[in-house]
Amino acid sequence: MRILVSIFIMFFISCEKKNNELSFKGHEYISMAEIKKKSPPLRLLDSLKKKYMDTVDREDIPVKILSAKLLKNEYSNFRDIHLVFKNISKKDVQAVKIQWFSVNSLEEPSNLRYFFVRGESCGLSVKLLKRSMVSKVTFEEFSSDANRVIKARAYEVIFSDGTVWSLKNQEYLDAYLIKSY
Repeated sequence: MRILVSIFIMFFISCEKKNNELSFKGHEYISMAEIKKKSPPLRLLDSLKKKYMDTVDREDIPVKILSAKLLKNEYSNFRDIHLVFKNISKKDVQAVKIQWFSVNSLEEPSNLRYFFVRGESCGLSVKLLKRSMVSKVTFEEFSSDANRVIKARAYEVIFSDGTVWSLKNQEYLDAYLIKSY
């Protein structure tokens, strides 16, 4: 017991206070204020916004997102996403995979259904969508901090004749897709 007490006392004696920061002899620590001054701001939000902005108004996308808004969940404080979309192709659509990006009040990527993928999520609608038809779908997103949807887009469309249209390099989303009928 005496050994523990003496080690504890030696530890506190070896600590000294400099500039309102705790430091140990032989070691210097940088304050958080200095780190924030030296670190460039994260540009994750900018790169994700650009990814969505680059493809959202493409002419070849067969399903156009008309509206994307967040709704308060009826039974909790979480928010859901409500999407309105239209088939603008010349074929009937059997299914649509849709992805969206949202931010919180601080303009940071919001937490969504998948807590390890911030700001970005996806859903699947399997309603038959005839030519020029408009459809609505609501996905339970379980977001506690989403404030607004930056953009939403269709990333894969399956037509009634069996053909598929898709954006390149979006397959990673399928691993997280939860079907909504």
